Amino acid sequence: MLFGILMKGLNNIYFKEWVGFTFEFIPQFLFMCLTFGFMDALIIIKWNENWTGDNSGSAPGIIN
Repeated sequence: MLFGILMKGLNNIYFKEWVGFTFEFIPQFLFMCLTFGFMDALIIIKWNENWTGDNSGSAPGIIN
């Protein structure tokens, strides 16, 4: 998906469609990177958390 968004941005630059670049490519790129970046950060925090002191003894599911 990110590759497709980047290709769209490069096409907008090549064809000098600055409105599409500004109001389509930049918001799509930011939304995609921030959403998946936040999800990746939460997964890394979960992996680094010490779950041995918890009563259940296991980490919660990612979906929860």
